Amino acid sequence: MMHRPRDTSSFASDRNIRYTVDTYEGNYEESDGRPATRESLMMALANLDTMLIRASHCHGQQSTSLGDVSWEVAVNRDTQERLALENRARLFITGYTGLSCEECAPGYERSRQGPYLGTCVPAQRYPQCSAAGALSTQPAYGGQCQCKTYATGALCDQCPANSFYMSASNPQGCIPCFCSGVTQHCSSSNYYRTQVQLDYSRGASDQLEITTSDAHSPFR
Repeated sequence: MMHRPRDTSSFASDRNIRYTVDTYEGNYEESDGRPATRESLMMALANLDTMLIRASHCHGQQSTSLGDVSWEVAVNRDTQERLALENRARLFITGYTGLSCEECAPGYERSRQGPYLGTCVPAQRYPQCSAAGALSTQPAYGGQCQCKTYATGALCDQCPANSFYMSASNPQGCIPCFCSGVTQHCSSSNYYRTQVQLDYSRGASDQLEITTSDAHSPFR
């Protein structure tokens, strides 16, 4: 989505130019040249990554500089400035919240149809996704869980083939097998942890030695 100046007669080199663009859909157009709609503008503002400002407007221009760049927004507190009359007041429509009905109310979720990001419909009750294997414990629309890289199952509660040990602290879910290059097949262990304690109360009589099973290049 972009804004094209309708009148560039004031654009000239060797002078300071102040330019203001109101955030209305009528001041923007799509990348294919079609006029922007309120729906498309709201979609852009809902997930805005960058705002690019063109720096070259005049033929033969060699250099330019930008200064005093600002964006006026509306806030719900008294700023001692003018009222943001363009901002809509809250509308009480079932299933929606926000000044422009841009969010779903509690108990509602986005469907995959309708304007904006989808119509807000009553949320269905689905089983919670696995806290260890899913990106979120709350399922997406339709009850689908978004699994981590190494997680599978309807609730993302299983390790896929060639992986083991699912953990909530692992951003990938499970750990890929690393069986010394011999095989890729593995499963979670049923071993339990224990502690090996050393008692130094008797001086240096107790010692701990760690070795490897590699007879050719032993490590001690």
